[in-house]
Amino acid sequence: MNKSAALLASSLLMLASASPAMALTPDEALTLARENDARLRGALKEQQRAELLVERSERAFTPLISADAGYRAGQSPQFSPNGVVFITTQAFTTNLGLQYILPLGTRLSGGVQLDRSVSDSVILGNLGATYGAGLTLAVDQPLLRGFGRDIGRAQVQDARLAARLLELERTQLVRDLSRDVRVAYWRLWFAQQRLELEAQSLELAQAQLERQQIRLELGASSPADLISFKLEVATAREAMLAARTQIQARALALSSLIHREPSSDVRASTATLPAPQALPALAQVRAAVLQNSPQLSNQRTLMARAQLQLMLAQDAARADLSAVSTLSVNGLGRTPPQAAEQLARFQAVVGYVGMRAELPLRNRSRQADAERAQLALSKLEDDRDALTTSLLAQAAQLHLDAQSALERLALARESAQLASDAVQPVVEQFEADALNAFDVVQARQRAREAALRTLSAEVDALIALITLRALMNSPNSPLLPELL
Repeated sequence: MNKSAALLASSLLMLASASPAMALTPDEALTLARENDARLRGALKEQQRAELLVERSERAFTPLISADAGYRAGQSPQFSPNGVVFITTQAFTTNLGLQYILPLGTRLSGGVQLDRSVSDSVILGNLGATYGAGLTLAVDQPLLRGFGRDIGRAQVQDARLAARLLELERTQLVRDLSRDVRVAYWRLWFAQQRLELEAQSLELAQAQLERQQIRLELGASSPADLISFKLEVATAREAMLAARTQIQARALALSSLIHREPSSDVRASTATLPAPQALPALAQVRAAVLQNSPQLSNQRTLMARAQLQLMLAQDAARADLSAVSTLSVNGLGRTPPQAAEQLARFQAVVGYVGMRAELPLRNRSRQADAERAQLALSKLEDDRDALTTSLLAQAAQLHLDAQSALERLALARESAQLASDAVQPVVEQFEADALNAFDVVQARQRAREAALRTLSAEVDALIALITLRALMNSPNSPLLPELL
């Protein structure tokens, strides 16, 4: 072998054994991906905003206090025996009110009024300063539109459903990211193992070529045999370069998922593959998908919001009929204590009980809104059925892929063992001049390809189970054991 070829082979072997710049375990890769993913950070912030909206909606039933004060002055006309005269009034008024809306739609309100006025009456003359005090209580109870706890808490329920949608969106992002990182990690691991296997094949081919050159010099071999071994070395070099390129490409893919600057120096530090778990039954897979799918949960939540909107639209189409009742007590005096004393005696009491109705002359617009809400709900039900069918078909396909991968793995291991066992007898027959070099190269090539198929089948089986588990499981409640 010439000097340049030896240097090339040496450099490739050094590449295969070089220490990675950033070696990661699967858990470390997942942690980096989850910590650095901008989509997850954005989804978390949106979820927090939605939770604050829920809190705000729940506070809508908090009692509200109101207060106002003001000064009023002017003249107003009034009839008298002498014709129309003007009454001069100056008044300072204050009001303190309390209002509370119950979930049933009942509106409770109350208020206290205090005022001081100075007026000049035509009949009574100049009255001087007088003080007034008043207490008012009111109850407004809707009987049709806006009645019921469901209507009263509709805003709170809608805010909770909106927060649930964002939570499910974040769950789906976490699941997809975890699956993609796992798959990228083990594909990088396969590329690294392939490079090691190709390096071993190159080293073995070079050793055989050197022995063959010695045999040729001793006259125990022919130049044709030497050409076969040189071809084997050249093929091994090509495979080494292809394996190196594959590592760089898959390292770039993993580095992008963990949000590291685009780099090919990321490496998988795990020495061996985890043993694949037993494949669950298809019925178990289907049940888990229907129970844990964020997509289905998202669709069900959308339907719940649509049902809520339908209820509100139907409520808005009703007539507005309310029972109204008020009670007011007033007091008047020359001094504030006199006004308060008269108020306390309940001598000036006015009560009112009545009904208030409101019905548009044409209610078609609100009825149309209710019909649109009903159609929207029906459309979401159809979408749910279509999604369920799609997910079950996907589960069946992934289950079939995983089953096929496990079966292929068993066959690949058997073929690899047979191909490996067949190499040594062929080498012995070649050295005994019973076979030529081409037979040796072919035997080694079959063993190498069988080893690569086994390695590929192991990774494919693991990735198939990872993908199936990602479809089956919520990240917080796995049905399959961890595969990493």
